[in-house]
Amino acid sequence: MNLLVALAFYASTVFGFTNHLLILSVIPLFFQRNTALKFSESDFKFIFFLLFIVIFSLVNNILGFFILDDLSFPFFVFTVFSFLFYKLINEKVLFYLLLFILVEIFCALIQYNLGVSSFFSSSEKYFEFSNDALYFKKSAGLSASSSVLAYKVLIAFFIVDFLFKDRKIKFFMYVALIVGLYVTFNRTSIVAAISFFIIAHRAYLKALFFNRRGVYLLPLFLVLVLFLTPSAYSVFINEFSRGNADAGVDLSYRTLVWGHYIDFISNNLMLGNFSYKYISELNVAGYGQHNFHAHNSILMIFSSHGVLISILFLFLLASKINNNNVKYIIPIFIYSFAQYGVFWGLSFLDILLAFFLMTNSRITLNRND
Repeated sequence: MNLLVALAFYASTVFGFTNHLLILSVIPLFFQRNTALKFSESDFKFIFFLLFIVIFSLVNNILGFFILDDLSFPFFVFTVFSFLFYKLINEKVLFYLLLFILVEIFCALIQYNLGVSSFFSSSEKYFEFSNDALYFKKSAGLSASSSVLAYKVLIAFFIVDFLFKDRKIKFFMYVALIVGLYVTFNRTSIVAAISFFIIAHRAYLKALFFNRRGVYLLPLFLVLVLFLTPSAYSVFINEFSRGNADAGVDLSYRTLVWGHYIDFISNNLMLGNFSYKYISELNVAGYGQHNFHAHNSILMIFSSHGVLISILFLFLLASKINNNNVKYIIPIFIYSFAQYGVFWGLSFLDILLAFFLMTNSRITLNRND
């Protein structure tokens, strides 16, 4: 059962497949006896309030039908399924997901050495490497794009931290995952991964630099930073600016897209796009007339639902953040600040967000074989 659940989750992120495959993850429940999803009282309270917000969004949908005279699919309903499907995850499912990600990193490493972005030449994201900048040498593994693989690598960091306590195992796993960050070179994922390490090891870092040894270590660290900063900064800016250091850190077309979405939110503050997913058609240099999502999950949810529903939903999520899961949740939202990461409704990343929000420790996991 666990392997099938993990396969259904993972396949939804593979090139040529869609999030619809996530529905298949529940099929094993019908073929295994004495299997049931167990929900705590806290789970029921959370889902009750979530359903309350979803009902608000459906009312918003109905208003939109009469005002826009257009009926789209109420995608927010699927958010409930993300907070149900996370119960399918246990330690074995996480372990299988980690294995799949490691295999995909190996595939990406092969692509990187071959000088191609993907094995799938039919992909619109397929290209052959022709620039020395890391930004233009990104491999997608088995995914539709390097960005998709990059967020799976980020999730794999969380899984390693969640499953393993042995420092040697964690070290070797982290090295493999850092290779994954390198061959995908997604700047947002790199920043999110760094934030994860800082938050996850904040107690160790505090103990290292703010004790008696810190009297010697902190000055040494500062000297090294001052010594290495000029060259390191030059390399950093060059890579994060797509090989054009004179232009500074390049945010692609995001500033234009973000500006448009902020204007839309300002003009549709309360109702947004009547809880229908807002996708804007923009004319962007290099892309022509093209449909763009916000490349920012917060802007997506506010543009789609308006202020009231969005704030209620975000406060509900915030109520589940604690000292155990903050190291996972903050990096996910850092990633989602420059990517459309979470809030698709039902997606691999939405389910993993639900899992890390709702699961406080390994003890709370179901261990169905």
